[in-house]
Amino acid sequence: MRQNLSRLLLSATAVVLGVAFVAGTLLFSDGLTAGLADWVGRLDRGVDVDVSSIDALDDATVARVRALDGVRAAEILRTAAGVGLVGPDGRKISGTHFAVTVPRDPALRSYDVTSGRLPETTGEAVLDAETARERRIRVGDEIRVGGRSAAVPFRVVGVVDIEGSAVDVGTAVVGLTLADVRPLTDEPGSDRLVVAATSGATDLVPRVKAVTGGTVRTHRQLVDANLDVALGDLRQFQAGMLAFALVSVLVAAFVIANTFTIVLAQRSRESAMLRMLGASRRQLFAASLAESSAVGVLASVAGVLLGFGIAAAIGAVYGALTGGPATGPRLSLVSALVPVLTGTAVTVGAAVMPAWRASRVAPVQALSDAALHPGQGARRGRLFLGAAVLAAGVLVLALRASILVVVAGGAVTFLGLVLFGPVLVPAVIRAAAWPLAALAGRRPRGRRAAQRPAGAARPLARMARLVGLAVADAGRNPRRVASTAMALVIGIGLVSAFAVGARSVREGAARAIDARYGAAFLITSFGGDLPPELIGRLRAEPGLGTVALHFFHHDEALDADVTAADPALLARAQRPASGDIRALAAGGAVVRNIPGARPGGAVTVDGRELRVVAVLAKSPGRAEIFLTEGDFTAFYPNVRSDLAELEPATGVSTDAARSAIDRVLADYPAVDLQDRASFKEAQSRGIDQALGFVTALLALAVLISLIGVANTLTLSVVERTREHALLRALGLTTRQLRWLLAIEAMLVALAGAILGVAMGIGVIASAMGALSASNAGTASFHLVLPWNHLALILLGAAAAAVPASILPARRALRQPVVTSLTA
Repeated sequence: MRQNLSRLLLSATAVVLGVAFVAGTLLFSDGLTAGLADWVGRLDRGVDVDVSSIDALDDATVARVRALDGVRAAEILRTAAGVGLVGPDGRKISGTHFAVTVPRDPALRSYDVTSGRLPETTGEAVLDAETARERRIRVGDEIRVGGRSAAVPFRVVGVVDIEGSAVDVGTAVVGLTLADVRPLTDEPGSDRLVVAATSGATDLVPRVKAVTGGTVRTHRQLVDANLDVALGDLRQFQAGMLAFALVSVLVAAFVIANTFTIVLAQRSRESAMLRMLGASRRQLFAASLAESSAVGVLASVAGVLLGFGIAAAIGAVYGALTGGPATGPRLSLVSALVPVLTGTAVTVGAAVMPAWRASRVAPVQALSDAALHPGQGARRGRLFLGAAVLAAGVLVLALRASILVVVAGGAVTFLGLVLFGPVLVPAVIRAAAWPLAALAGRRPRGRRAAQRPAGAARPLARMARLVGLAVADAGRNPRRVASTAMALVIGIGLVSAFAVGARSVREGAARAIDARYGAAFLITSFGGDLPPELIGRLRAEPGLGTVALHFFHHDEALDADVTAADPALLARAQRPASGDIRALAAGGAVVRNIPGARPGGAVTVDGRELRVVAVLAKSPGRAEIFLTEGDFTAFYPNVRSDLAELEPATGVSTDAARSAIDRVLADYPAVDLQDRASFKEAQSRGIDQALGFVTALLALAVLISLIGVANTLTLSVVERTREHALLRALGLTTRQLRWLLAIEAMLVALAGAILGVAMGIGVIASAMGALSASNAGTASFHLVLPWNHLALILLGAAAAAVPASILPARRALRQPVVTSLTA
């Protein structure tokens, strides 16, 4: 092993990176679990009994609770989510914020006042310290707070430090009296009663429940419930991270298997001498596995150490995504042993077949030069099996039956690629070399293309010959080059699948917005529903021609989506198959996917017949019925609207209309205004962020794959020592040799990238078909290929392979030509 240490270094690097991802995920999870347990334990630290799930609490009920023996204090707390804030400068504080009741009793507060005092009467407020610092708000300034109605002014009387408290939710928090919080929200169950006990709370629980009803919990039960919710989100995040980590480990396994295949083959003469001296096949096999175990253990331990840095990076991403508490990595028995055992097991498992094949070589055969080129081709049986498995995988993907079937089809397809790779990968390399050779001036024709004197040809022709030579070198050992490319197929296949899926979902969402909304502007409410007085003020604006509330309800009896629509806006967004959409009025309906529906016919909603005025073209979605706003609210009076479409009046420019809307919305900071383009962008922003996050995670797998390319090229250079020396003696320059190895690395990487992109497209296309079928018509997914993104993936893989050829080239040029010829 000591003699082959440099050859195993890159393989060990692949193990280190794969294990580091696993270790980082586990270290992060252990650290966050401990941090969450500490954080949740400090929430509501003065609350001994908590009462929730009550529709309403009145002062009489609270008075009866306070009169119970063992009760030191009891107060009603209410939280209003999605409120809007306006600073002293008149500018809206961006984001969705919270208004909370400030407990009067210090024992029931989990935060402290840093300056000023607590609110004592209506119209007074305290603000969290971070928001006050960022917006330069001081005690005595006036802010405005709006929820379901116009913003109300409040005087800031204090600043509070909420970090680590029950109200630390990662956004601005304003503390008010109960009387001021209640008008901001009418959500049922918003009130909770918190009780501080004079002694043990266990005996107090049944007596409090007898007075209040609802859900009554002790502090310990409250902490356990909150921790369970918090850990539920963490478990989902951890499962996703571990899935990506296992992808990296799988890629590392291909690199390890390839490395040991080459290393053991290059050591065949040494093994033959040991066999002649009495060593058995079993002993050679055991020695190889012991070597792989040592590599696995050492690399895994290094991976755990690197995992601390990975854990810190994961923690930063998790904090940015969730706003959760910042915690550092924490080492436990699980986070220490699982990565080491995983890395060791994968390394040994990947080395089993190379070690077994090396132990099967006869001593006489091992002493010959032929032993240095093991498994150049592949057996016909394997190739036929690979072709059959690949065809079966493609067929399963074409079924689009369900997501589980798609996953199985993807796995079978990849297995087929692995088995059939020795034929497929060289063919793809030859195809990928065509553009390179065309740019250089001629088609590659194999090794004979490099036999003409280099000085007699033009530079482009010389490059063409280098391409031809690189194609021949890459195809010399099909099984090895296929194994190297397969490592890239995994990572790039997943990157491509997510890229295609994200673009398809984004384009689908944009189409859905265009088909649903026809107005120039849309307003949405952070707090749930749009204030009725706001809609009245907007409809009174002369610059606005249409203000249409968007109501939606799925009617289970009809199994149809019922929507309120403005006739003019609906006609702009949709095209009827028959009838006139603009004829929609009270007592009428526009329908889609209703069997037998026709203009002039009738459709029954809630026992009342409505006249069909238009039928929209069929689509893969559910049945749909569009009504006027008046009819909708009559049928479904409890359905609220959090979105409205606004259209400028005839002759009014969009800029003038926007100015009019902004003037009205200045009093409603919890309502957001967007034009249709920005609304689309907001809907797709989360998709783009998710794609960036996933791509960053999969980049590690691609990096490990490129290490595999460098590893294979480095070990192959050893086999070609005399060949490269001969080429240099015949006139191949140092620069040309570097280019030769760079082109070979590019071709192998490009072949893996092409197959990965093809597989990624196939898998995501199958998944979209399965989702469209399984959603029973509720959604339709259409494949959209981001050609520019896919082209960048291919070019990026080829470009990233060039640095992978630097070390192999340096090794090839290290020895003098004469020394290399006699090696």
